[in-house]
Amino acid sequence: MNEPINDRLKELKRFYDLLAHLEYKNGTKINLSICNGKMNWPKQGIYVFYEAGESRTESG
Repeated sequence: MNEPINDRLKELKRFYDLLAHLEYKNGTKINLSICNGKMNWPKQGIYVFYEAGESRTESG
């Protein structure tokens, strides 16, 4: 019965690893306060926002 929780945690860690890879590739996270509609945004996708001081526990 623990498998779905373990699978979820595994996939959550993978998701954050992918975000870290994108951050590394871009050189930094983009601060929302400097964003505007004139930037070269993708037509599709998801946006991930971090809260200042946010930290994860179980997901590393």
